[in-house]
Amino acid sequence: MSSKEIMDRISQAGEKGLRKAELKKEFQNSPVEDEIGSLIGNGDIVMDKKGTAYYLWRADEYMKYLLTTDTKFRLLYSKIEEMKTQLEDRVKYGGY
Repeated sequence: MSSKEIMDRISQAGEKGLRKAELKKEFQNSPVEDEIGSLIGNGDIVMDKKGTAYYLWRADEYMKYLLTTDTKFRLLYSKIEEMKTQLEDRVKYGGY
């Protein structure tokens, strides 16, 4: 079992994420916890709790998950993107 195999399996789950317990079952005889910790530390994957279970996502898929399931996050994200566009336009065209 390698980090690549774990990443591939998490990638297959897509936006819905993969239950950590399911991943541990698939790789029973391997140090999954260490690999997960390493991937989280590198920023390759994200772990979050849904209900009573922990789920794993690729970092980009987690953003998609939050944008579709968390209204507050979606509103905040859209405001930040709007401000970013405004600032880029000001820098591009000069002036305040």
